[in-house]
Amino acid sequence: MNVKIETLFFKKKIKKSLDAIKKGRTVIIISHNISQIIDAENVIVLEKGCVMEQGTHEVLYDNKSTYHDIFNTMANSLNIDKISDTLDD
Repeated sequence: MNVKIETLFFKKKIKKSLDAIKKGRTVIIISHNISQIIDAENVIVLEKGCVMEQGTHEVLYDNKSTYHDIFNTMANSLNIDKISDTLDD
């Protein structure tokens, strides 16, 4: 199995586990991985220990600021289209 696809598989398993743990609880997740926090009620973007932005994924993405840049960089680095094509084969 391709290392990138294998990594995505494990990240998906971690996300499912976190989703199960979060039900009915307040959970604080610190992550460099956007996929782990994308559905959070409140996302706080920190830079050098200072709060840069705060809100939901939708609000922060629409602001086209730090979170937007981080999200797009992460999505581009994953090369989603190429991975999807590989999985369809």
